[in-house]
Amino acid sequence: MAEILHCPICSNAMAAVKSWLYRYNDCGFLQSNLRPGAGTGIEGLEDLRRANFEQLLDQMRRFDPPAGRTLLEVGCAKGWFLEAATARGFTVFGLEPEAAKC
Repeated sequence: MAEILHCPICSNAMAAVKSWLYRYNDCGFLQSNLRPGAGTGIEGLEDLRRANFEQLLDQMRRFDPPAGRTLLEVGCAKGWFLEAATARGFTVFGLEPEAAKC
């Protein structure tokens, strides 16, 4: 039986696109069920994550403008979310406990 994931943006069930990739068509959010570290080397995963970060930042902007706000990401991996947040006006800080990700 396929795993059922729920969209973190709209909370609706997501449809499987691939064995590791799910999508909710109404909001366009994509999510994987890969374990940490398992995404290394999967073609298209960086683009997927960067697109999702833009979606999340769009949702965050609905609550409060980013200018003058500070954002902390714990588990920031390669810093892609922090890059996107900086481009939107956040002051960012990131922590990555896994030395291999830095």
